[in-house]
Amino acid sequence: MTQNMLNTIDLEMQKAQEAYAKKIARLKKRAADEEKRVITKLVEVLKTEHEDIYEEVRADAVRQLEQERAERSKVAKEARGHDVADDLSATDSEGDEAADDAAESETFAFQRSA
Repeated sequence: MTQNMLNTIDLEMQKAQEAYAKKIARLKKRAADEEKRVITKLVEVLKTEHEDIYEEVRADAVRQLEQERAERSKVAKEARGHDVADDLSATDSEGDEAADDAAESETFAFQRSA
């Protein structure tokens, strides 16, 4: 085979790989979009038909998100060299207000998405 023919084959293979990658990306996006629709419908049904379970699970989810946020904050502060205990004791009352604000923000964001 000549070098020109090998270059042509390489270009065709590259085009095929790019087309395949685009197709896979489209399929993944379509699947993710469908999953979002399913979750939205699931929340809607749970909220209307099983309100007690919905409220319990939602409260648990908000608590978990707050714990994750606090842990990330702690890790970030430790990485910067701050003493987290000093920061927490100095802003304890502010932290309660911030948690309330965060919970309200989560509620609003969740209700908008549902």
